[in-house]
Amino acid sequence: MNREKIEECYKWDLSKIYSSINNIREDIKNVRNLIFDLGGVLLDLNRPRCIEQFRQLGLTDIERMLDVSHQQEFFLKLETGQISSDEFRDCVRHHIGRPVSDEAIDEAWDSFLVGIP
Repeated sequence: MNREKIEECYKWDLSKIYSSINNIREDIKNVRNLIFDLGGVLLDLNRPRCIEQFRQLGLTDIERMLDVSHQQEFFLKLETGQISSDEFRDCVRHHIGRPVSDEAIDEAWDSFLVGIP
């Protein structure tokens, strides 16, 4: 293939790419929210450590609530934005049946996260 043909193909490919980019830009204008599921994909999780932390706080059925594939009850509501962090902590305290500090609950919940691989 001669140089002119190669340049012609290259220009055609670039114009196709630019066209696609412009289409994406138009589509993005209609996007209002992006949701990222980071856990287990972009962030490493330590489920056993989190379960142990909540168990030490007195949450006895934590393994059911933090199932391997998805959360249950108020854990799911927190993750999906149906309740605030304060409401989540109140649910934990109610489920445990005794006062537990916000910091202790946050520490147990944060123990789920390991870091970015």
